[in-house]
Parts: sequence; structure tokens; C-alpha cells
Amino acid sequence: MKEVDPITAEVVRCGLVTIANEMCDTMIRTATTPTFSESHDFSTAIFDSRGRIVALADALPIHMGASKFSVMAVLDAFGEDLHSGDIIIVNDPYFGGSHLPDWTMMTPIFSDNQIVFFLTRASDRRR
Repeated sequence: MKEVDPITAEVVRCGLVTIANEMCDTMIRTATTPTFSESHDFSTAIFDSRGRIVALADALPIHMGASKFSVMAVLDAFGEDLHSGDIIIVNDPYFGGSHLPDWTMMTPIFSDNQIVFFLTRASDRRR
């Protein structure tokens, strides 16, 4: 693996955090319920291809501990059968939901036909 200098690593890290925060801002701006637009009862994050969190928005981090297991469950269930444009919804409490009403939605991001990231949004489906 090629070594990355600290400045480049920090620029990339800040870029990924900015993307996660923009995902959060989009949720707030487009929300149809005050639970999202005012209470911010959701989380957005970016995970790598192995299910490790790489960027978390300034939102409710409680969902992100469970979301790692949702990403891992998707990788186990679908393996190589994930494609650009897929959106996966997980709400099984045994695979990342902290309780049944939680939903984790994710989409894989590809580069050269390989998954590099999962963009995730986790929230309570009742809202």
C-alpha cells in the first residue's frame, strides 16, 4: 500500500467529513417532519468497503455504532452482488438496528468497479 503524507490524509479526511455533513444538511432541508428538520433524530456517515467508519456528520452518533453492523450484514448478504445505484435498507435489530423501528439506508460508492465507500443514513422509521 502506498504511504500517504499527513497533509494529503488530512485534506481527504476533511473532505469526507464535509460530505457527511452535507448529507446531514440535505436531510434537514428536505425533511417533511420536524423530527428530522428540528430534532435532527438521524445520523449520516461514510463507511469504507470493510465497514469501518471514516466520516461522521455532526448529528446523533448513537445510530452509527449500530450502522457498522448493518454495513457488515449487507456485505455478508450481497457480497459481490452490489452495483452502482443500489440502495439497501436494513431494519433487522440483529443486523445493526438498535430496535425494530430503526432503519439504516446505504448506497455503495464504486471506483474501478470496486466498492470504496458506503454512504449511510440511519433513523427511526416512525418519523
